[in-house]
Amino acid sequence: MKVYLAGFINGNKIEQCSEWRKRIVTHYLLKAWDIIWLDPMNGKAITTLTPDGLHSEYPIRAIVDRDVKCLEDADLVVANLDTFGETRAPTGTLCEISITGYIHKPLIVITNDPNYYNHPWIQDFASITVPSVDELLEKKYIDYFYKGTVNARY
Repeated sequence: MKVYLAGFINGNKIEQCSEWRKRIVTHYLLKAWDIIWLDPMNGKAITTLTPDGLHSEYPIRAIVDRDVKCLEDADLVVANLDTFGETRAPTGTLCEISITGYIHKPLIVITNDPNYYNHPWIQDFASITVPSVDELLEKKYIDYFYKGTVNARY
């Protein structure tokens, strides 16, 4: 199973932007499940990220094309709308949520912001909405998709 980890990327908040992703990946590495993690923060480009998180050593078109390819290849998308106190909206993540809905992929949205979880588009596109990574892991929502699509046993 391939899982894409969509979320805010900002050079000023690089630790927070990567920490939630690492928590999820580490949790599932301990289970030794066959999950391929697709993560826009993977790769050398992250070291050349501008403080606003909008540019790196790669052209913008290449960044968007790679992320869209990941969305197309994913079996599940987990999208975190937290901006870690930054004022810039998570525009890229919102675009990824829209693409995910358009191509009919299962989507888990992480947000505790009523402006997002009460929004009709988020409600329509999201298979599941949770307020935190903790709840995502506690409720075993990724497990649900994994066991139903990769590891069905009778």
